[in-house]
Amino acid sequence: MAIAILRRIPSRVHINDEFARGRRLRKTAAIYRRLGKKYALGQLTAKYYNLKGQDEKDWSAAILEYEDIAGPIKAVIVHALSHTPPIPIHWDWHPKGPKFVQVTYEPKPPHYRLLISGYNALRSKK
Repeated sequence: MAIAILRRIPSRVHINDEFARGRRLRKTAAIYRRLGKKYALGQLTAKYYNLKGQDEKDWSAAILEYEDIAGPIKAVIVHALSHTPPIPIHWDWHPKGPKFVQVTYEPKPPHYRLLISGYNALRSKK
């Protein structure tokens, strides 16, 4: 059952694609502008990949693991997508080790690097 669920929801590769420079990032920024700053963590990705029904429920359940670090993650997303032009975000997960979120800004080319440590990486194949 768990394997079937993992195949239907976005993976870490999909998340990185969603926040990559160019057309994809502009699409994400447009969705963000429609949702506003008070969106729920994961809502952007659900809209970006047009998740519906059970897929959307499975995605919402999968990201509950990140609830305690939602604040710093959303802060980076809000800042990056509020900027003109939007700033790309590269996501990386290190499941082993202490739990923390590390944000680094690289000025050339401008992008954020978001490291999520101590949490499972999203591993689906959509």
